[in-house]
Amino acid sequence: MDDSGKYYLSINYGKQPLELSKGKFSIVCESIEDVQKSLEVVKMSVQKGDFDPQLEKRSKVIRSNFQ
Repeated sequence: MDDSGKYYLSINYGKQPLELSKGKFSIVCESIEDVQKSLEVVKMSVQKGDFDPQLEKRSKVIRSNFQ
């Protein structure tokens, strides 16, 4: 939450936030109720596979750190 009371919801994989759109890494929510609604939207996006390309790319980077 920032000083104005807005919540910033980021979706992380590992320790890094996923880029939700070009240059944007969080969802701005006006209230805690908006956070809940946004999480429902994210859940549906995950189930549809919208994050799969990003997750695949990020997982390769993470795995390469362990070799």
